[in-house]
Amino acid sequence: MSGLFFGLFLICLHSLAVGEQFIALDRMEVECLLLFLALAGLLLSLLEKKTTPQEPPPVFMGSFWLSLFFAWGALGVFFSVRPEASFPFVAKYITGITLLLFVHRFLRDLDQVRMLFRILALVAVLGGIASWLLQAAFPQAPGITRNFLFLNSNFRGTYLLFPLAGLAALYLTQAANWRKGLTWSLFVLCWAQFGFIGSRGSYAAAGVVLSVLLWGLFRRNEKREAAGLLLGCVAGWVVFKLVFLLLSSGGSDATLENSLARSPLASSLYNRELFWDAALRIFLDHPLTGSGSWTFSLLFPHQGLPPFMLENTPPRLASAPHVHNLYLQILAETGVIGLGLFLVALFYFFKRLRPVYKSGDFISFHYGLCLIAGMAGFLAHNLIETMWPAPYFIFTVAIWYGIAAVVAPLSAQPESSPLPVRIWKRLPVPVLLAGAVVLWITFSYTEKMVAIKSGNYSTEEQMRLSKEAAGLCPACDFPYLHQAFIFTRKYEATRDPEFKERVEQALKNARSKTRYIPEALFIEGLLFELDGDYAKAMGRYLQYYRVGKQPERVFESLYRIRQRKRLQNARTPPSGFNRAE
Repeated sequence: MSGLFFGLFLICLHSLAVGEQFIALDRMEVECLLLFLALAGLLLSLLEKKTTPQEPPPVFMGSFWLSLFFAWGALGVFFSVRPEASFPFVAKYITGITLLLFVHRFLRDLDQVRMLFRILALVAVLGGIASWLLQAAFPQAPGITRNFLFLNSNFRGTYLLFPLAGLAALYLTQAANWRKGLTWSLFVLCWAQFGFIGSRGSYAAAGVVLSVLLWGLFRRNEKREAAGLLLGCVAGWVVFKLVFLLLSSGGSDATLENSLARSPLASSLYNRELFWDAALRIFLDHPLTGSGSWTFSLLFPHQGLPPFMLENTPPRLASAPHVHNLYLQILAETGVIGLGLFLVALFYFFKRLRPVYKSGDFISFHYGLCLIAGMAGFLAHNLIETMWPAPYFIFTVAIWYGIAAVVAPLSAQPESSPLPVRIWKRLPVPVLLAGAVVLWITFSYTEKMVAIKSGNYSTEEQMRLSKEAAGLCPACDFPYLHQAFIFTRKYEATRDPEFKERVEQALKNARSKTRYIPEALFIEGLLFELDGDYAKAMGRYLQYYRVGKQPERVFESLYRIRQRKRLQNARTPPSGFNRAE
């Protein structure tokens, strides 16, 4: 039964968590669904443990430290500079801890690991083939192979590294020739999808995976298997070229020379340098705890853009969603503590797998080599890209650590210390309780926010819902901002100073004086506009333009100020002009 829930989690992750722009669900509703499936799977795996005599593998120290990293990320909402932006990631991090515990209890032997590798490979390959067929059926939509399916989304390059390494493990350990040939064919189709990514970082990461595999096989003098993997990579590239020519449109085929020929402002590398510099500045402002999850896009316009670039900044640069570097993003948003926990988790991953790779056993060597190769490619790709803290990062890393927990006992290394063992065995119950509380709060808060944004409720009902939402999440600022916006409209209609005081109090509750909140800047601009101070109003609107990502809203406000000034000038005659004359 827990395996069934694991399959449901796979399906929902690939269809909902990534394609949010194609479904009528709120982003946090998707997080609630994923957390519910993870909690249900963990609960069923605990119940199954009581009915089956087989025990799960020993505690994997890497999973223990990774769960501490997820827990620290969830606590980040309390010291975030924008709790509203960090609040959805509490559910994501609880999902990560739940998945680590669930996979640790669901995977108990190598047969289940092989089955999991096959599932990941089939999802990757069939998803890629489906995207090719959709591209052939809808040639007028060239972006469909990049955005319609998860495996061809912006983060598919990192995700494909794990099925690729898993297929390599199956290929190297298969005994029957027909199974070996089928696995090699899947390896070719999986490699072919890298061509449609159009990302130099993905090419480099796949090259790292292949290089580690070839290096390990040559050291063991398995030249035939190494040649088979290398031939599979060449065949995959040929398949990509053939499909690309047949479709006549696909992923970017830009070469390195074409990219280097661009202007410095449009250069991908130059953009990343700005992101990295801004992340370091944010880290210096919040060195210990960081600025909070998913706050880089809010702070970047204040940190990363030189003044001479503000007028000619591309929209994708001005609204950078992430740092394009996993380690710098963790450093900026979780501080030294978060990065330290993450690096310790990586250290224990490689420390426990190194004896497995060094062992002379045939199965242990190949599984250890492929796990190390997949993680090495993941870490290399995240030098210039970021999957954190997206569901893809949480899912793939939790799966890889769960597999490592099964493979690690194949070596003769002793088990971990007693304290983590006791904590790990007692952790599922508090995680289930905490996850249930987070699930209820997130779902209730999201239900009220969706109702407010729908526009189907009166002003009084919206005010009531916003107060209830503020009670559920006192650290979130959107309910207070919505109240401030309602009071601003009432102040515009009545000019009652009491409503202006309520607006200022609501903005104070939203921490607008100490936090970077774009909506607060816009509301302050409305107040200055209503009071006739158009210079300050335009200043607030221009500040909102830099961080609000809604230029049409700013243009509408500036046009409204222009019309007000024209009307005011028409009513006020010039000095020295006598209307009676």
